[in-house]
Amino acid sequence: MRGAGWRTVPVGANGSAAHAAYAPGGGAHSIQVFTVANGLIRGAVTFVDPALFRLFAA
Repeated sequence: MRGAGWRTVPVGANGSAAHAAYAPGGGAHSIQVFTVANGLIRGAVTFVDPALFRLFAA
């Protein structure tokens, strides 16, 4: 996600923090799931498949 115009929407993924990312212009881009420990992001997995957005109601 580089440049201006990106938008993110918080979503949940099996109890983990995550967000849906939308490219400039509104196109679905990816779901990003975070591993959080002690208040810090310790890991991230990115799923670049717009078909997944329907599973997250994003």
